[in-house]
Amino acid sequence: MYRHVFYYRLLSGLRDRETLFWTFLFPIILATFFNFAFSNLNADETFSQVPIAVVKNNDWDQDTTLQQVLQELSTDDDSLFSMQLVSIGQADSILLADEIVGYLIPGEQLEVVIRYSGLRQSILKVFADEYVQTRATINHLIKENPNLDIRSLFQTTVSLIEDQPIKAEATDNVVVYYYALIAMTCLYGGFWGLREVIAVKANLSRQAARINLAPVPKMKQFIYTMSASFVIHFVSVLLLLLYLTQIIGVHFGDQILSVLLASLVGSTLGISIGALIGVLGNQSEGVKSAILIGFSMLMSFFSGLMIADMKYIVSSQAPVLRWINPANLISDAFYASYYYETSTRFWHNVVAMLIMQLVISIVVVSIMRRQRYASV
Repeated sequence: MYRHVFYYRLLSGLRDRETLFWTFLFPIILATFFNFAFSNLNADETFSQVPIAVVKNNDWDQDTTLQQVLQELSTDDDSLFSMQLVSIGQADSILLADEIVGYLIPGEQLEVVIRYSGLRQSILKVFADEYVQTRATINHLIKENPNLDIRSLFQTTVSLIEDQPIKAEATDNVVVYYYALIAMTCLYGGFWGLREVIAVKANLSRQAARINLAPVPKMKQFIYTMSASFVIHFVSVLLLLLYLTQIIGVHFGDQILSVLLASLVGSTLGISIGALIGVLGNQSEGVKSAILIGFSMLMSFFSGLMIADMKYIVSSQAPVLRWINPANLISDAFYASYYYETSTRFWHNVVAMLIMQLVISIVVVSIMRRQRYASV
């Protein structure tokens, strides 16, 4: 009986073009648009040596400290700056020719001249501000205590600086959008859960009314059909992962088993949420589908689908929401497996998803059984 119901429900699902579109084709299309939109998003974040110029004037000749600092920061090929020492006229010319991002005019305030705003221009501005502030502090301390050993002021700061290794893959912020997209795809698995509930609730469809007349326990039949829907949806998620990694080039790190586990749990959680929406209330299929779409998109928004920073805003401003948002749990599981060497955060998300799924399943089963008894 199980094979019979599973097989024909599997065929029925594969012929359901509308559900296949929302759970498979739509995420693929959205991922393609993401690729077009984000192809150059990290261009300004990729670090390279900052080409600058310094105007050679009387203040430059007298400020030996600035000379030493800039010399140390522009000596090697991998140094922060690539520096030219020029006149004010030459500085304007090469700035207009975009040969440099900006130039410094030595003086009491160390003036910064730029044409555009960007990451490298900000680096130059921050350097100038920090230098002026540090120079003023040191001059004040020396004036107050001429015998002060300036080097002792930096010992505490140096002791607080420690090299911390990070994962080599942890360099691309765009992946947050793709993780949120996968989470949305998992939640769209709710269409399959909703579909199977409607197929067995006699008050929602004629097909369900006929099925309830069959000499098969409704709960068993529901489990059989849900397993078929899970297979279809999980394969859809795997195909999306394959498309992201092989076609678009999204990196998920080397934790393949963690990625598969997060996909598996996320897929089942999404289907369960759809089933929950299906058993609650007696609204039509169209209304329940609209509720599912609205819920999925809202949760995906808070997980960073539209604005990547939203994920961090929620974590800092409303930390409770991150634990009750299924989309955030799914995307954060991928995020943790990609960015962190340890698996603690990953397992926290997986366990939270399993607990949420268990609670939802208990509610769904309880309502389904009650409806079955009421129909007897």
